[in-house]
Amino acid sequence: IYAFDSTGGRVYRGNLDTTEATVVLASGAQSIIAASQASVGTVLTVLSNQSLGLFKPVSEDVEAITTQFPTSSVTLTDARIFANRLYTLDTQHGQIYRHTKNAELSFATGTEWITDNTDVRSAASFAIDGSIYVLNTNGEILKFNAGEKENWSVVQIDPALASGVKIVTDENTTHIYILDSANSRIVVFGKDGSLVNQYQSTTFAQAKDLLVDEVKKIMYVLSENSVYTVNIE
Repeated sequence: IYAFDSTGGRVYRGNLDTTEATVVLASGAQSIIAASQASVGTVLTVLSNQSLGLFKPVSEDVEAITTQFPTSSVTLTDARIFANRLYTLDTQHGQIYRHTKNAELSFATGTEWITDNTDVRSAASFAIDGSIYVLNTNGEILKFNAGEKENWSVVQIDPALASGVKIVTDENTTHIYILDSANSRIVVFGKDGSLVNQYQSTTFAQAKDLLVDEVKKIMYVLSENSVYTVNIE
């Protein structure tokens, strides 16, 4: 498993059998502030200078992705690749941009994907399964189709979602997973908005990231300087 240090410019390789961690990249030039799987064996990264890269575990290096934006400056919070298109979340302008693919490491200038004026300046994370789910920092979850917000919501739970750190789902994942660090928990919803399960632990209070493997029925939670495993029931 790989972990990215958002302040120290390092990438760590963790051995799940021995629990040992090794620094494999320590350029110090640009830190990785967000990461998501781009394809099997590659990870899409958002760098601290608001550029994008592709991390390849085989070479254990980050290769630059070439693309542009319709504005002179952006604040990239998250990014995803889906169906050979790049999607980037710009919280400065409250927009998701869609970039068509030119080559492996080259995408066209992004165009505004949200068309109904829904503001996502408070977004913390987003996920794609054909629809796009946006998680706001206050725990609100929005669902979009074809650039427009749907009349969709998750059921009310107690305590209510108070924060949003990470949302995880994709076209191969049955449920939607929300990292709610304010309530020290991971909440699992069905894609119809129903409550499936909640996982609580004091270690989640400082959690920063979440990785889900439904096939192996395990979640990996990055909290402070440790990675924890959680069995999916």
